[in-house]
Amino acid sequence: ILTYIDRYKDGLFGVDGLSGANSLAISPDQKHLYATGFWDSGLVLFSRDLENGQLNFEMAYLDGANGVDGLENVSDVILSADGQYLYAAGKADHAIALFSRDLNNGQLTYQGLFKNNTNGISGLEGVHKMKISADGASFYALGETSNALVHFQRNTGNGQLTFVNAYEDASAG
Repeated sequence: ILTYIDRYKDGLFGVDGLSGANSLAISPDQKHLYATGFWDSGLVLFSRDLENGQLNFEMAYLDGANGVDGLENVSDVILSADGQYLYAAGKADHAIALFSRDLNNGQLTYQGLFKNNTNGISGLEGVHKMKISADGASFYALGETSNALVHFQRNTGNGQLTFVNAYEDASAG
């Protein structure tokens, strides 16, 4: 049984960055929730009350603001199992943005991006879904426009990704 508690809407009570809300991730300690806003090209941080699940809007990270890149039409967000790194898929940027995460307050620090046709990376056109393997050493993304599954090695110490291969459907397109 679900019980309605509250709503958090872009433009309501100071919330920004949620227009086109489409993906969620909760930190391993359950204290922070991250939501994506496709139309705002935003990643939104909420603190979370562990007793009742209530959220408090903390801040928004927007594509092109404060040095952040790779979030245009953000379509997915995931956290590493240890909660130290957050990845966001920028569908229109054809990129994956990497953030380190403060484990105490949940705030993010932009670390860079992994972009299609840069540093040998292919298959990320229209990137829209991501997964990290259980051991944390492999990272996978789906490029919708590329019709591809992209494989990266993941450095568990610093969150960096190294392109391995793009498995593309040669018959598509």
